[in-house]
Amino acid sequence: MNLNNYCQNNRIRAATYNTGHTGTQHSGTWTSTVTVNGSSYTGDAMATKQAAEDSAADKALKVLQG
Repeated sequence: MNLNNYCQNNRIRAATYNTGHTGTQHSGTWTSTVTVNGSSYTGDAMATKQAAEDSAADKALKVLQG
């Protein structure tokens, strides 16, 4: 199950992402924080924006599912 499905199934407001890039355009890293139901979860620094958002969503989902 992914985070968006979890939010829909549990009638929780949609998750919002805050994603930023550090470093140079070709060798930087992305970090993302997702906020769900008032709580924020920061993922690991990753090479791509999508991977950073997935990392944050995975961390949030693990906590929310217990």
